Amino acid sequence: MRSRTGKLSIGIIALALLSVLPLGAQAQAGNATSGDSVFSNAMFNVMLAFIVLLLLVIIAMAEMVKAGSAKKRSENQKKNQNERTTGLLLLFLLPAAMLHAQTPAAGETSVFIPAPPFDYWGMSPTVFFVMAGIILFELLIATMLFRSGMLLIKPDVQKIKVAKQKQPSLLEKLNDSVAVEQESAIMMDHDYDGIRELDNNLPPWWKYGFYLSIVVSVIYLFHYHVFHTGKLSGEEYSQEMKDGAISIAEYQKSAVNLVDENTVKYLSDPASLNEGSVIYKQNCVACHGESGEGKDGLGPNFTDDYWLHGGSINSVFRSVKYGWTDKGMKSWQQDLKPSEIQLVVSFIKSIRGTNPPNAKEKQGELYIEEGEKVSVDSTKTKPDSVQHSVTIDSVKNK
Repeated sequence: MRSRTGKLSIGIIALALLSVLPLGAQAQAGNATSGDSVFSNAMFNVMLAFIVLLLLVIIAMAEMVKAGSAKKRSENQKKNQNERTTGLLLLFLLPAAMLHAQTPAAGETSVFIPAPPFDYWGMSPTVFFVMAGIILFELLIATMLFRSGMLLIKPDVQKIKVAKQKQPSLLEKLNDSVAVEQESAIMMDHDYDGIRELDNNLPPWWKYGFYLSIVVSVIYLFHYHVFHTGKLSGEEYSQEMKDGAISIAEYQKSAVNLVDENTVKYLSDPASLNEGSVIYKQNCVACHGESGEGKDGLGPNFTDDYWLHGGSINSVFRSVKYGWTDKGMKSWQQDLKPSEIQLVVSFIKSIRGTNPPNAKEKQGELYIEEGEKVSVDSTKTKPDSVQHSVTIDSVKNK
């Protein structure tokens, strides 16, 4: 079927072109004295191109009409259709033949065509009217094919409208699809090994999302690449890194509470020691005495060189911050800021060697600050402490 249709289409084009060629030959013969060919006339070439274009449109529309009515035709109807097509072809060629027959001889006039000196954009009246007649006839055929195609698809359109009049479900609204029991209304003629194709619409969520992505992409293009009013991701990252470095530097200048047991420093200036003394008297006197001498059954002495949990500034900070709950020492990190703990431990380290009255006995291990040389007889330590009798030339780090 397709091969016969293709051959018929090729035949239509060939016959139509053959019907136009005599016009060119006639015009060329008529212009033999001038030496011009009708194909050198711009208006003739435009009309000829329009004729060929209309032929292609007619053939395409005829193919669609045949495909749409394939199920509704019998073999006899197909034969009749071929006969009608042949009749239309003859009718298509008839105006050209009639106009050729009416071509006047030299010095004569015709009933249908006025005699010279009438000129139609450089073409003779015969050539012009034949070309115009062919174009009008092709337009008539194209209009008839269009109306036939609309009549063929109208029942299916009505079925789809009736199917969509029913209340669709939410899923059907999101997908704009026809219910399964009504899919026959949108079934197409395409058949791929038994697989049929449905003429469903695109899902609205996908379609409008695609439209939105196009709009956003155009805005993005102009914003970032045309007007350069926005920064690309690389530029934004670089700027954020610079802003972050500035913010960190400013924060570190004012955030003294960033100090911890690893970064704590001994503050020896009088103002810091005075503040540490105030904090000590408010929170530490009850267990360690007014002057750091310690109390029996409670806290140890801060004025000697013996420490239960290390005597470096870092160790003392850790003891105050986390506490030693098994020995009655609470954690102060919820009560004191890190900067306040640094102040109080600096004060505690500053009262070493003050030898206050009623000082508590030595407890713990001997701690020697860096750079010191000490000869110590520690036989007076309590049983729970470590006894020392050493001469220290080495240095124990903080």
